[in-house]
Amino acid sequence: MNRIKEAAALLCMTLAFSLPFGADGAEGPAPAGSHESSQGENWVTTLEGAVASGRYKKALQIATDLVELYPEKPSIYMDRSNIYGLLKKYDLSLADATRAIELAPADPSLYVNRALIYFHIGKYDLSDADFNQALSMNPRFAGERAVIYTGLSYNASNRGNYDEAIGYARLARGQNPFDLETCKAEAHVYERQGKKAEAQKVVSKGMAYIAARQGNFLTAGICAQQAGEMEEALDFLNRAEKQDKENPEIYSARGLVYAVTGEPEKGIEDLTKALKKREQSMDYNNRGECFRDLKQYDKAKADYDKSVALAKTKADFHAVYDSIGQMYMNMGNYKEAEKYFTKSLEQEEYKEGYEFRARVRRVMGKEAAAKRDEEKAEKFKE
Repeated sequence: MNRIKEAAALLCMTLAFSLPFGADGAEGPAPAGSHESSQGENWVTTLEGAVASGRYKKALQIATDLVELYPEKPSIYMDRSNIYGLLKKYDLSLADATRAIELAPADPSLYVNRALIYFHIGKYDLSDADFNQALSMNPRFAGERAVIYTGLSYNASNRGNYDEAIGYARLARGQNPFDLETCKAEAHVYERQGKKAEAQKVVSKGMAYIAARQGNFLTAGICAQQAGEMEEALDFLNRAEKQDKENPEIYSARGLVYAVTGEPEKGIEDLTKALKKREQSMDYNNRGECFRDLKQYDKAKADYDKSVALAKTKADFHAVYDSIGQMYMNMGNYKEAEKYFTKSLEQEEYKEGYEFRARVRRVMGKEAAAKRDEEKAEKFKE
């Protein structure tokens, strides 16, 4: 079963810039909010605003003024270190991070921040040392543990220690399954190994959790389906239906899940609901796939024809030609199957297309052509 349409909304993670004033336990001025800048603004708001708006040089100026005013406050050095990092001035960032640790050696978060700097400059052993120091000082520091394990995973992956990297990535996801960054750490390992499909599945699963937490169960269901988590996909899409029974995208997505999980009757029911509200090429294709699974080839062919008529993109044509090819292969019409697998491959080369065409060509006695297709299929990694 090909998927067929890209329906998930792009989810973004934003990096929060925090000022843990007073959190390190060191003596210093009153809590944040009591200091006024020369313009009469709260300096915390001014610094955060400068960073949020991308005015890093302005933020650096503010942080430097604060360092001069409060030279014994470790959190201010950490803030300036972060700003130097945003400016990619890692030597200065490292110096401030180290100074912060000198002032507050019992604060595990400061070691985490310095570990991240070491990571950015490729000193993975020193990065590991700081991450592990933070863990040893405060193993229940849940707010940082996901970051620590994520960092350890990237370090191991960059060394080529993929099993170790996967282990740390999964520990990170265990700490915070709703954080896309923890999923991206595991995906990074698969990317390094050339397993792009596996990497995309991991990211899609992370996006599903994030969308669900935000109450967007349609996007969560689509992402879970793309991750291969069909049971979760159905759960999310059932919740989405309760939110909005009139949205055809819900029935389109759930119909696909039913088709993939071997429940073609339910797939037909949902896809028919979607098509009654609006006609789309891939809904006809997917319903055709359900009819094909039931060996109702006349109905399948009728839906495929409608899918072709509505197709607009190469991806649409690629998917439906592949479906038609598989239908004719199931029917034993190998000449037509070969024709449509060829048409699908003309839109986009793919491993299964060469494998299917090789199979039908071998049955047709085209041994040399079948062998060439098999050789082409072997060149695909995933």
